[in-house]
Amino acid sequence: MTVTTHNVRDVMRTYGRQVSRGRRLRSGRGALPPEVADQVDLSAGARRQTVIETIAAQIVANLTTHHPGLEQGLEQQALNQLSREVGHPLEVSQDERSGELSFVVVKPNTGEVAAILDPEDSARLADRLYQIISETLDRNMV
Repeated sequence: MTVTTHNVRDVMRTYGRQVSRGRRLRSGRGALPPEVADQVDLSAGARRQTVIETIAAQIVANLTTHHPGLEQGLEQQALNQLSREVGHPLEVSQDERSGELSFVVVKPNTGEVAAILDPEDSARLADRLYQIISETLDRNMV
C-alpha cells in the first residue's frame, strides 16, 4: 500500500478539525449547569438501622438452615432467649414457599416435637426473634 503526501495532509487536516471541535465542546460544557443525579442522604442512625436489619435477616436465615458449627453463635443465643421467654424449648424452620418462620415446641429430654404453633403465634415469635437479634446487634455494634 502506498501513502501519498496528499493522504497524510488530509488526515492531519481532519485531526486538526477534531481537536479544535473537541476544545469548543469542552469549553461549552463548562457553561452548562452540571447534571443533577438523584441522591439520597441517610442519617447515620438510618444507615445503622439498615445494616442491623440486613444482618438480622441473615442471622435468621442461618438459624433456619441449621449449619453445623453455629450452635454457640448469636443465632442459637437468640433462640435460647426466646425459648426462655416462652417457657418451652423451641425449634424454628422456614417454609420454602412463603418464607414464613414456623416454630415448634420440643420436649427438653427427648427433642421430640411436643406441639406445632399456629401461624399467628409463629408470626409473633418471629417478630420477637428479629427484635432480640436486632437489640443484640445494636448493643454489640461500634
